[in-house]
Amino acid sequence: MIYIIGSEGFLGKKITKILDKKKLIRISTKKGNKFIKTDIFSNIKRKKNEKWIKKIKENDIILLLSNVGSIDFSDKYPNKILNFEKQLERNFLSKISKKFKIIFFSSDMVYSGKKKYYSDNSISKPLNNYGRSKKRIENKIKKYFKKYLILRISKIYSKDLKDKTIYSDIIKKLQKKQNMLLFNNQYVHYLDLRDFLICLKKIIKKLNKINGTYNIPGKFFTTRYQFARKISFKKKLNNKYILPINFKKIKLNLPERLKMKTKLFSKINYFPKYNV
Repeated sequence: MIYIIGSEGFLGKKITKILDKKKLIRISTKKGNKFIKTDIFSNIKRKKNEKWIKKIKENDIILLLSNVGSIDFSDKYPNKILNFEKQLERNFLSKISKKFKIIFFSSDMVYSGKKKYYSDNSISKPLNNYGRSKKRIENKIKKYFKKYLILRISKIYSKDLKDKTIYSDIIKKLQKKQNMLLFNNQYVHYLDLRDFLICLKKIIKKLNKINGTYNIPGKFFTTRYQFARKISFKKKLNNKYILPINFKKIKLNLPERLKMKTKLFSKINYFPKYNV
């Protein structure tokens, strides 16, 4: 079985569509008929584990997608971030067998952005609370599990305008002729959702042969400003509404250059291929 913790978030919903529904058990903090509601992130004191936790078997896979929110949220509510991590460890990570295989969806934000590029084994030195939280959870997983996979994911976008990602946001604002201030000095990878889902499916098939920490960079390495201009060119939309801004001038704690390399693509025999 595959347990997806955080199944009702954007990525969680997309992942459930590509995997065998007969083998999926969806876990969420929300109420619903298609998934199990959990309180593992709350301060509720309990003597026993939740029923679904007791049912996890040694050969099952755990996908940990839950997080506390955006970079802005993490900086605004640092105590909520720490409490989330505390409850995750107390109510789940420390309660289950170390023999289980867990996949944690981390972020490129664990890096400082001060190196020329980052390999899979590069040291993480996050600059903001979001990155620090991801790093702390990574460390907890390494502490409790022998078999784990940590995926440091770059910026995911979807070309489906129904999905709320940076891609749809840019197009909708251009269509409405709204000005956008976008960073022109922060370089990150942009990963097409389709590439990400193909990678994940292949990873799960070869999970017994893959262990450790890996980057998942996207095909495009650029700034938000240039990414938006590329979209405007492809869609033949007026780019005069795309305006550059330097994130340092508004005093944001962001890594400047997140160029990543990985051995993961060779292991699964797949490399990102989709264009904007």
